[in-house]
Amino acid sequence: MAKKTRRTKKTSLLRRFIRTSGIVLGLIFALVAIGLIFFPTKSDKTILYMTVDAPTPQAFTDTNNVTFMASNTIPDINNNRQLTQISPITINYHWIDGPYAPAFAMGIDNNELSKYVKISPLVHGKFSLVDPNTIKFTPDAPWPADTKFTVRMSKKLFTNNVLPDTRTATITTPDITATLDSFNVYPSPDAPQSMVAVAVVSFTYPINTDHFSDKITIRANGKKLNFSVKFDKFHRTAFIISDTVPVMDTPQNIRMKINRISALNGNSSTKKITANTTIDARDNFFRVTNIESIVADDTENNARQLILVRTSAPASKNTQWSKYITAYLLPQYLDSEKTETNHIWQPDQVTPEVLAQSKKLKLAPAEFASPMGVYQYAFAYNVPENGPRSIYIDITPGAKSMGDFTMQNGGNTVMSVAYPEKSVHIAGSGAILSMSGDKTLGIMTRGGVDTAYINLYKIKSSEINHLISQTYNIFASDIEFKSWSFGTYDMSLVFEKRIPLHVENAVETNYASLNLGDYMDRVANDKTGIFVIQAAASQNAANFSDRRLVLVTDLGIIRNQPGWVVCRIYIQHIHRHAGNGR
Repeated sequence: MAKKTRRTKKTSLLRRFIRTSGIVLGLIFALVAIGLIFFPTKSDKTILYMTVDAPTPQAFTDTNNVTFMASNTIPDINNNRQLTQISPITINYHWIDGPYAPAFAMGIDNNELSKYVKISPLVHGKFSLVDPNTIKFTPDAPWPADTKFTVRMSKKLFTNNVLPDTRTATITTPDITATLDSFNVYPSPDAPQSMVAVAVVSFTYPINTDHFSDKITIRANGKKLNFSVKFDKFHRTAFIISDTVPVMDTPQNIRMKINRISALNGNSSTKKITANTTIDARDNFFRVTNIESIVADDTENNARQLILVRTSAPASKNTQWSKYITAYLLPQYLDSEKTETNHIWQPDQVTPEVLAQSKKLKLAPAEFASPMGVYQYAFAYNVPENGPRSIYIDITPGAKSMGDFTMQNGGNTVMSVAYPEKSVHIAGSGAILSMSGDKTLGIMTRGGVDTAYINLYKIKSSEINHLISQTYNIFASDIEFKSWSFGTYDMSLVFEKRIPLHVENAVETNYASLNLGDYMDRVANDKTGIFVIQAAASQNAANFSDRRLVLVTDLGIIRNQPGWVVCRIYIQHIHRHAGNGR
């Protein structure tokens, strides 16, 4: 009986353990379930990662850092430049995983951001929300160079249940850099037959101008030169002018070295700069460096044949070039029997006897823009006959330069006569022609073109909407299509026309007209007047590049109007007259 009792006690203890364990496990499972419901796991949260757009230094809106008070004189600092806006720090959060949610909490306006976002070291400026995932900081003053900044964002700034990879952004501004824009020599305004060396150096940040001169050394053939320095109003451009250097019988090397220059604000300095330039020897100082024959348009868009003479130094302002430059149109054929086509002459073939048979050309000085530091002089001539023809240019010594140097050696050369390129253009950049007028479009030709080849694409009424929706810049010199697979052929009827021209010479611009009225009623029940027109000097398909839009309507002749306004008005007109009622 006692033995049975002991078994019962053991069984009772086992049952009690199992019951207790079940209760504990049940509580554990319950807690896990509650956690899953009320406390989402990491995989249920929005995972974000940060990118930072670091600020860039301000830049000038143009590249003209110097000005010339007069042509071919020493340049001066240009203080009429403008800087771009101060670049901000931009912090972006990007979605990686989990349900999408915006990074930043709703209801936080820009005035409250300073409570949740801090930048160190302290910079006065403004934080602003660009969008729910982007924040930026714009300082009140330009950024210092090579300085590390840290932006820290409070957890309260973020939406609940988002997990950003970091709430701290670290940014370092770029180093200061120096660029040698130019290092040239110019005639001294104070001493004849003398030069000064001028260097223009630009910096990406304002510089510390204290002791700037102590960082510079200029030497002429090893001998130290004195110099002066001035800065632009932004302290971002330095202008270094050497003392006068007399021109000698031998060339002189001018060498400049600029040691590291510190930024006005920040911890950065530039790299060292070294530069060299040369003052030519006296007998080589003023010389012809190049002669070229070109065609250029004058202010009235007429083609002019020009001879360009470039020199190593600026000529005196009162130089009478007619005393020193002569041009001849060489004979058309090598022999008097004219047994060959137009002869292309070589310099060694030009003899006094050949020049005696040549035609002396009349040269007229012409205005021609020159890049900074380039000394070139233009002379207009006229050889209208179709080429190829050759001209002989002879420049004799004796001309004077600014600074009173004499040209010791002239120059001569043979070159081909320059002619305008063979081309056909439609007048204007598109047009609107009167429905009640003569419906003619002007055509211009150059280069001796005797036939203008025209492609006319007459837009179908049913394709007007495609013309508008599938193109850009419809009144530009060449309509742009939005898709490479869609073009003018897809919405047009195509016509070809040849216009013969009476051409007297290869230089003058010739004019012709194209009557679009002949194509208005080529299709039954379609009298729309929308054309895309191409013109070329030959039938080669590659030459038909420009596509001009021309509208024929009752609105009168209006050129160069904004395309979208014109097309809206015109489409209403066309649809109304085509019976579409829209």
